[in-house]
Amino acid sequence: MEGETGVASSGWFVIISLPEGETLEVPKKAQVVHDEGRLWERRDLFFGGIIWFFWRRLGQVFYLTRDIQVENLHELLVNVSSMSTVQVEFLRGGIAHPFLITTDSSSFNAVKKVMYSFPGRNFDLHDVKINGRLDRDHLQKIITYKKAYDKEDLFNPGKLSF
Repeated sequence: MEGETGVASSGWFVIISLPEGETLEVPKKAQVVHDEGRLWERRDLFFGGIIWFFWRRLGQVFYLTRDIQVENLHELLVNVSSMSTVQVEFLRGGIAHPFLITTDSSSFNAVKKVMYSFPGRNFDLHDVKINGRLDRDHLQKIITYKKAYDKEDLFNPGKLSF
């Protein structure tokens, strides 16, 4: 993605965004790139937007994601990195949100088998409804609100089964 972002990488890299004026101590062997907005301006390439990038380049994309415990992330990456492109976000509570992308159905099925061998929660990108993308407590709060204040489902209609 160097041509798209201006940042070269020959392997794994981590993007960390900090408010202006804040610093972060990084290991001595880490390469630090002060982006000054280049990556932010191309943020559409990351997470869901990366699908568009791959589709434009390769014409076909298969992807999935699953929320897993961060302790399991290394093992997952070892098992899928040769078959897929991986992007990971880290969420509160020690949760990793790996986003796996392949370009053919056989790799996708192999990656899917590995991914689902880890305990976790599916993050259903293919469903219009948000029920498959939220944790139970968060979802229950939204359902309670909808039942109390939006019984006719006027706000974001059809996005939630309640």
